[in-house]
Amino acid sequence: MGLAALGAYAVYESKAGNRPAALEAAARAVAIRRELVAANREAFLPDLAMSLNNQANRQSEMGKRAEALASIEEAVKHYRELVAANREAFLPDLALSNGTWGKVLLAAGDSRGAVAKFAEGIRLITPFAHDLPQAHFPLALRLSRAYVQACETAGVAPEADLNWPLEIAKRLEQEA
Repeated sequence: MGLAALGAYAVYESKAGNRPAALEAAARAVAIRRELVAANREAFLPDLAMSLNNQANRQSEMGKRAEALASIEEAVKHYRELVAANREAFLPDLALSNGTWGKVLLAAGDSRGAVAKFAEGIRLITPFAHDLPQAHFPLALRLSRAYVQACETAGVAPEADLNWPLEIAKRLEQEA
């Protein structure tokens, strides 16, 4: 099975409820991409970061919180390196991975940590969502919804400037 198919298979199995198979496929993709990065870091580091993000989601679904945290921390570390080299290309991926980190923390019971990660993701994606809403507004909206949920769980008030995607979505619903 090719690497793209392996990643798609992991997502499919996860949605189908076969979480062990999904985790196994995600782990296999990470292992293969680590080998590719060893041979050509510049070409394959983005794929490894994406696979680690996916693996963190699968690990979290299986209740493997410590492993999920390690995977997403590594993914974010790689995305930060990639953003330093090419901000425009990789900042949306970094924002997405901050969202994954927030989900992992929320599932592990660290709602305050989740609030911080979702907030960081919203701050990162905001300029992109304003400049190219068709491509980036959906991520901003997902992050904002998760942020508000994490704030409620943590018992903290959401920062008003991070709710802008929810306000726009509400306005669009009213206009429809």
